Amino acid sequence: MSNVGKLSFLDEINSTNTEAKRLLREEGVFTVIVLSHCGYELEKQIARQAIVGISLIVGGHSNTLLYNGTPPFGTPSGQYPTVIESIYNHRVLVVQADAFSRYVGNLSVKYDDYGNLKAWEGNPIYLDEKIPQNKDINRLLEHYRLEIEKFNQRILGKTNVYLDQSSCTFAECNLGNLVADAMVAYYSNQSNDKDSWTKAPASIINSGAFTSSIQKGGKTMKFFHGNFI
Repeated sequence: MSNVGKLSFLDEINSTNTEAKRLLREEGVFTVIVLSHCGYELEKQIARQAIVGISLIVGGHSNTLLYNGTPPFGTPSGQYPTVIESIYNHRVLVVQADAFSRYVGNLSVKYDDYGNLKAWEGNPIYLDEKIPQNKDINRLLEHYRLEIEKFNQRILGKTNVYLDQSSCTFAECNLGNLVADAMVAYYSNQSNDKDSWTKAPASIINSGAFTSSIQKGGKTMKFFHGNFI
């Protein structure tokens, strides 16, 4: 468990409806489109209890592929969009489009004068080699490409052994030991305590922080930058 300090986490459904009411009443918005990272199942629950004025939930977190028909890649978990009938007797659309930029969402929606859904159509677009690259963007990137590639090849660190992530969730692992030891070493260098070498001689890190193992050898700026992103 992480220490969240003074943060408190509110119920997603109540929070969504409360903010939607404020937007509709105080700012006079035409309709509310919810950008969510709660996961597909919870997003359907939010839609089911959504007040009048919420028309669309663009979701995430669960990386769910929604698709009409047979997709070019992956197995869909539902229709795009998924149509939910709210307890307040209006329809709410829920969309997601997989992960890792394999697809880009594509939805067209028509409303009546009162912000009610009239019609919709769309399907995620699979981003394969058939989708042409933007020439203007490529031309802009080319100006920086060589400089970025040179920057990315800088060696920032090296490991002489394979750093294994696979066992970190249930046993001691050398990847976890390295990171925890590095945290202790960093703090000891910042300490001005004259009575001891450090005030933090131990470190704990959540095993969920490690998503993959690290091969032995030199590690470039590109490797670390990819992990930061």
